[in-house]
Order: sequence, then structure tokens, then C-alpha cells
Amino acid sequence: MHYEMMTVTPEFAARWLQEKNNRNRPLSKNVVGAYALDMSKGRWKETHQNSIAFYKDGNLADGQHRLHAIVQSGASVEFMVFWGLDSDDSYGIDAHKMRNTHDQIKIAGAADWITKDIIATARMMMSNSRYAGKPSPQEIVDFCKKHEDALQFSLLNMPKNYFSAAVRVAVAIAYYHESPKDLESWCETARTGMAFNQTDRSVISFRERVLRDPNLKSQGGSNRELICKIAMRSISAFCKNESLSRIVAPKERIYEIPS
Repeated sequence: MHYEMMTVTPEFAARWLQEKNNRNRPLSKNVVGAYALDMSKGRWKETHQNSIAFYKDGNLADGQHRLHAIVQSGASVEFMVFWGLDSDDSYGIDAHKMRNTHDQIKIAGAADWITKDIIATARMMMSNSRYAGKPSPQEIVDFCKKHEDALQFSLLNMPKNYFSAAVRVAVAIAYYHESPKDLESWCETARTGMAFNQTDRSVISFRERVLRDPNLKSQGGSNRELICKIAMRSISAFCKNESLSRIVAPKERIYEIPS
């Protein structure tokens, strides 16, 4: 086996994919999109693990997602390219424990406050916006730093042992549109279930539906989005001094992340 450092252009990547990618695992468009975005924005990290490798017979052994990302981004990227792997070397490729996003961010020392709960909230905030797709760890860090105040506020006022990340998402995005004092009051009522006036009915209606509706117990993506919309409807009503005895989810999110 030998190796060399190469600048892999989109033309090189396309040719290798066409001619040498004859046996590989199914392609993940989300992974390709995340890689391509980092490459196009200059965030791609050149490490010992980000390499391209070929078997002795010339077939691509490792790197199809990286090569597709080069084609998609139009960027030329420096890679260590290995040639001459034995066919049974495939048992050692991507066969070990991968670091999750929180591990990557923590080990990189990006920011101690970016916890697993912050990441879960940030990911869902990004899922219904211009960040749609699978964001890379670096993109998540950039997003968290940009929206640190909203994310910290949401987790402080709606800890994870009360409701799911979907509710924290609603609070974090509403942070840009409603007064922090009103949001703090909404969160306190949602957490405790204690109502003091007629307006609090909009919060209690939300609380009762989310906690009691068996159809909302699933953690699937559609349910998470539904809970987020219900929470936003309740927050909006509460901040407008509306009293709602029943919370109906709006078709779209009431609040959006500012540009």
C-alpha cells in the first residue's frame, strides 16, 4: 500500500465515482449535503481520518460520500489518497465506535455550554429552516453560538425533565418575538400546572394535551413538529392575553428564526 497527498478536484471526484465506485454501501444524500456545505464554506477539516482509499483492484474502498460532496460543492479539497488496500481491509473501515456530535464538539473544545440537550434543541430549530438537511458538527456549533442567548434561555426555563426538546424549540424561537418576562411566566405555568388567571388557561390547555394525548407519546419527527406548533400557539395566545380552552396546532410554525 502507498499513499500521496492530492488536491481532489470535482473532475477527479466525478471520474473516480463513475469508474471506480463499483461496490459500496448505499449513499446518504444528507451526509453528502452536510459535507458539501462544509466544503463550500471552507469549514472542511483535513484530518488523518478524512482520506480516500482504493483496493488493489482499483475499486473505491473508502470516501464515496466525500467524493460526492466534492462534486456537489464544486470545491477542490486536499486529501491523503491511499492505493493498494487488500480486499479484507474492508472489515476495518468504519467498523469502530464513531463519535457522536456531542463527543466531537466536546473533544474539540468548542464550547462547554453546548450540551446534548442544547444540540437536540438546535438540531430541531435548524430542521425547519434554511438549515434543512443533516447539519455537520461545525455547522451546529456555529448555529449554537449565533443563538446562544435563546438556547440558554430555553433550557433554563424549560429543563428537559419537564417536556421534550420540541417545547424548548418553541420557547427558543419565540424568544426572538416575545418578551422574556412573558416567556418565563408561560414556562413556569407549563412546568407547574398552576394557573392564576384566565390567560393561563391557554398554557394549561397546552399542558394537558401534551401530557395526556396518547397520540403525542411517539417521538417521531412529525409528532415533535406537532408539539412544537402546539407550544407556539399556546405561547402566542398567552402573550396576547387570549384564553384558549383548546389548543389546535397551526399549519405552520407561528414563529421563525430571524435571518
